[in-house]
Amino acid sequence: MNCYHHFTIEERTCLRKYYMEGLSFRKIAKLLGRSPSSISREIMRNRSFINVKPAYYPHTAHKKYLFRRRFCHRGMFGNEQVVENIFIQTTFKNRIGERYHFTVIGGAK
Repeated sequence: MNCYHHFTIEERTCLRKYYMEGLSFRKIAKLLGRSPSSISREIMRNRSFINVKPAYYPHTAHKKYLFRRRFCHRGMFGNEQVVENIFIQTTFKNRIGERYHFTVIGGAK
């Protein structure tokens, strides 16, 4: 029985390199010693949308993983979108300080 382990930042960096080179998920999985579904899940779960185009950034993916890990086993979030919104809010808060509320930055009323 194989033991489950999380992607490391080094694996995520290699994953981005291979993904940007246009390799298939199966080829990337073989190079990293993972299953193709793990590669697919990692990219889909941790992708970022820059200018409406999906992209995968290893450091952002690792930050998202660390953020989600804080809430595991608590049942706080049933929706991936809720986690994504909270991640964006905390990122903005850390970058500009506590002077502005997230809705002001985003243009919401």
